[in-house]
Amino acid sequence: MNQENNNLPKYSTETDKTKLLNALGYEEAGVLHRDRIVMRLLELNVTSLIESIDKTTKSIEDATTASNSLGAKVFWLNIVLGTATVAGFIIGIVSLFK
Repeated sequence: MNQENNNLPKYSTETDKTKLLNALGYEEAGVLHRDRIVMRLLELNVTSLIESIDKTTKSIEDATTASNSLGAKVFWLNIVLGTATVAGFIIGIVSLFK
């Protein structure tokens, strides 16, 4: 069965289900072989789903890390700008009374 599945097209949302069944020889197969084909298709779909979930999880983790890093940078930028604003205000008040 593994040799038959080497020519199987990669499953995607654009892949026609009939094309997959034809690649697996569904029309010529007996009942037992058809059950194996259906199980293989289910396995391919589950594998594809697990890969998608793993990619999504990794993407979310990367985005979280980037967000935390950016948040820390913005926090310190606000501290620096706040300090510069207070310093500018004090210099302005001092120069006003001179």
